[in-house]
Amino acid sequence: MNPYIKFVNYPQKYNWFKELIKPQYSPFVETINKDIYKTWNGETLIDFKWNNYGKYYYALIWIVYMAFLGCFTAAATIPQQYIDEDTQNQLLIASIILGFIHLSFEIRQFIYNPIRWFRNFWNIFGNMNVL
Repeated sequence: MNPYIKFVNYPQKYNWFKELIKPQYSPFVETINKDIYKTWNGETLIDFKWNNYGKYYYALIWIVYMAFLGCFTAAATIPQQYIDEDTQNQLLIASIILGFIHLSFEIRQFIYNPIRWFRNFWNIFGNMNVL
């Protein structure tokens, strides 16, 4: 039994289409602080969220990114004598589609919290030409 009942499910007025464009704050994210890691209830809640949602979400993102990396690397580095033009074009189209999927993740992160997005250390690499 976990006393954090409102943190486990979606809000009453949840709209999955709006979630794709502008993610909503969940009560869990709004009230999270370091003290939740010190209690058994907080630990069970985080384990529950990770096991039911988090690991599948991040595994899917990682698999799609690896497919993007593989398609782009194969299309860009395999010499013309080993790959025909039609296959190379299909790999480039697949890498463009997968690249747009990953661009949508970055755009959603930026819309969700622009200040946090700019302060993130790993986003500095993409902003080098702006600085």
